Amino acid sequence: MSDRAEVTAQDLLTTAFPDWLIWRSDTGHWYATRRTRVTEAQGRTGCNRMVDAPTPADLSQKLVEQEQRAAKAAVTP
Repeated sequence: MSDRAEVTAQDLLTTAFPDWLIWRSDTGHWYATRRTRVTEAQGRTGCNRMVDAPTPADLSQKLVEQEQRAAKAAVTP
């Protein structure tokens, strides 16, 4: 991935997932860390503090899953 494509992918992910800090490692792997702690309720629904993936598209998919789990935790007593 070129530097320009990397910046664009990171910008798109950061815009789509503002509650996450997103970066690409020097080995090319993508990571995201929540900007807030995982609550007990979120932990019960499978929310993670950090997720990783080999590509921006894979990371996006994982972040969508994490957001869905967080939403479920918000409505689960």
